[in-house]
Amino acid sequence: VPAGGAAADVSYDNESSELTADTVQEAIDENAAAIKSLNSSIHKIDQDLFVSAQTSYFYTGLSVTIPANSYFVLTARCAWGNSRPVWVGIASDSGIDTSQYAEGIGELATVSCTYSGFVDEETTFYIWGKWSATGNNEVVAKGFYIAGS
Repeated sequence: VPAGGAAADVSYDNESSELTADTVQEAIDENAAAIKSLNSSIHKIDQDLFVSAQTSYFYTGLSVTIPANSYFVLTARCAWGNSRPVWVGIASDSGIDTSQYAEGIGELATVSCTYSGFVDEETTFYIWGKWSATGNNEVVAKGFYIAGS
């Protein structure tokens, strides 16, 4: 290939790449389109809520709904506002539920836990918390999901 040659003029062997391209330029374009498609299916989760904290386990009012056929990573965090957080959980129910998917226990300024996986149907996850004393405190949900077709 002569110096300064155009990528459209350089042949490309697509046998092992699973691309359909026959030239380097077509391979670049095909990869760029795949990346753009992937980027459009990634959705950010970024929610927060100030709650009147309780000293017993309670549903904080914060929930995250993941659409059907999606991979996801969800992190829940309870933070110290007026009182120290002692527990956080991600559950499948907003009622009293002992079947937490993930939980975090701690003695620091924040307590967090992470749950990840795949859902084949639309699923809502509920963030639960518990603080050392009552008061106004923050609960946060962060992460992302990749929506499938």
